[in-house]
Amino acid sequence: MREAPDAEFVRFYIGLHKDEKGKNIPHLLSVNAKAVPDPKHPGLFFIKDMINQSPAGAMVSGEEDVNDVTHPVPPYDDPTSPLNNP
Repeated sequence: MREAPDAEFVRFYIGLHKDEKGKNIPHLLSVNAKAVPDPKHPGLFFIKDMINQSPAGAMVSGEEDVNDVTHPVPPYDDPTSPLNNP
């Protein structure tokens, strides 16, 4: 993750994308986040993802904003792990 001095949290998301054969590939993404005052509820905060947004509001991120920390099984498996149940 990029160095973000104002980050207070790391948030994780689980997502899927289809590969060229149409198979779903899982991804675990990590994003820096910080507490932001809630304007509707003074004294309360919400957790905001630290991802850049375009002027139109579409999400745009460089590899520094969203990190894909996925190593799907297979091929990155441990055949001796009790969690790897064939």
